[in-house]
Amino acid sequence: MPIVGAPRWHWWLAAVTAALAAALAYLPTLNNEFVTWDDPEYITRNRHVTEPGGLADIWNPAASQPQFYPLVFTSYWLEYRVWGEDPTGYHLTNLVLHAVNAALVVWLLRVLGVGPWVAWATAGLFAVHPIGVASVAWAAERKNVLSGLFYLLALLFYLRDSRQRSRTGYGLSLLLLLAALLSKTAAVTLPATALLSDWLIHRRLPGRDRWLRVAPMLLLGLCAAITTSTIEQRNAASTMVPLEGWLRPFAAAGAVWFYLGKVLVPANYPGVYPRWDLPGSPLVFGAALLAVPLAGLLAWNLRRRIAPHALWGAGHYLVSLSPVLGLIPFNYTQFSFVADHFMYIPCLGVFLAFAVAADALRRRLAGGRGMWVPATALACAVLVALGMITWRQNARVWRDAESFWLYTVERNPTCWAGQFNLANLYRRRANHLRQAGDPAQARKNLRRAADRYLLAQQAKPDLYLAFQRRGYTLWQLGEPENAVPELRTAVKLVAARRWLVKEAEYRRDLARALQAAGRLEQAAEERARAARAFSRHGEARRRRGAYQAAVESFRQALKLDPQLESARQGLASALRSSGGAGAPPGGG
Repeated sequence: MPIVGAPRWHWWLAAVTAALAAALAYLPTLNNEFVTWDDPEYITRNRHVTEPGGLADIWNPAASQPQFYPLVFTSYWLEYRVWGEDPTGYHLTNLVLHAVNAALVVWLLRVLGVGPWVAWATAGLFAVHPIGVASVAWAAERKNVLSGLFYLLALLFYLRDSRQRSRTGYGLSLLLLLAALLSKTAAVTLPATALLSDWLIHRRLPGRDRWLRVAPMLLLGLCAAITTSTIEQRNAASTMVPLEGWLRPFAAAGAVWFYLGKVLVPANYPGVYPRWDLPGSPLVFGAALLAVPLAGLLAWNLRRRIAPHALWGAGHYLVSLSPVLGLIPFNYTQFSFVADHFMYIPCLGVFLAFAVAADALRRRLAGGRGMWVPATALACAVLVALGMITWRQNARVWRDAESFWLYTVERNPTCWAGQFNLANLYRRRANHLRQAGDPAQARKNLRRAADRYLLAQQAKPDLYLAFQRRGYTLWQLGEPENAVPELRTAVKLVAARRWLVKEAEYRRDLARALQAAGRLEQAAEERARAARAFSRHGEARRRRGAYQAAVESFRQALKLDPQLESARQGLASALRSSGGAGAPPGGG
């Protein structure tokens, strides 16, 4: 591949300024806390990370874990040994990775054959555009910046190998792709992006030699995709909200245009976007679907007039975005069909197309180098403006969990995850205030929690935890009568899902609320139902051979109803099977 003839210091200057711009724009993240949106589950409450022996499970796809991205969780494991639960170190790592990635964009584009100005402008947009904030400021999105590092290096070595025919370079590209896949499976699109360079930049179809060289990459991607899909289905079996197959192309087309709009208009980046009502907006999404092939036909007809690197950028955008367009269901679509953190690698293609277009306009207006200074000054002004937006997002929105979720629900009131997490935050704060001897503020926060749980229920009527926790919050507020219907609904929802242990626990809570409300007969009935549920759960555990767990369930049942014969017999059987001793309470 031809490399534009330019002094090497031009490239170094572009790479260094891009990295520095990224570091400066994201500097406020070093003062930020974790957000209650995967951060605790990935880091502070993830026993594989917090326990010294958890590293083996991180690399075991059969172990229970949020996702099988072992390099990401290994990085957390290593950092936990250094930083513990201090978020500063995790944010620093993300910042450094993003800055390095911004510099790598320059060297990648050099190998692709663009000039230093276009590479600098592209890398600058990648470094500071606010659409990247969710990938860098969010500790749990380490998978984007880490996978991005390996992705860019793998593509760089592959393209260099295509030019120099170096076995070492090709081998390194395979190893780096594997590392990218072990950080995030979205890197599966790299072979397609690599082939696009032949087709769209060099105007030739990939030959047999090219296909043979990408075949091992495709095989690695297939294995990673199968592993990720299996684990995601296992983890999200009860929460997946499938979209009917005929609606998926409409959602995908809407996402393609939505992301372009977020790049062009850098404003309003909530943590969770509203989930589109596709059947309710047939004209909008029908037009979006029709516009995709029309835009493709237009680009094809004008392909000899459009700069090759702009075409490659558009192709890279579509190809690298394809795994997260919703054509293949994945867990996040229960919240929304779009998310900023899906754009970390795809946005590179959009930024390149913009930079190529800006450079072409500069050359046309000046007929050469005359417009270099004003064009660069204008580009710097745009980058500074975008950097200021990114700084503001980092400093004000991602500062902590409360600021993050308040910003989100202000722009997306139907975000049940936001309302629910705010409610949990206020309830925890109330408990701390009560322990600190401030009952008035504790009560105020409990009321705020109850209100947020109600909004979460309205946004997601089957969110059983919102009913259970609102009921408990109202009980804490001294309103057991109001807590009863909330707890009844929670019981109904978990019973419908046949979750015996939750049904038993929720019925026990309902009995206590009924008792506090003076409805003694109903309380006795619910205690009996809770006891029977605990007993059924104990029996299920006993049949699975989990004898110690079964003993605990049976004992919970007998605490509620000491005369429940099924629990007494089950406890005796479980104790004998586990080698334990002691008779069940209540005689005999």
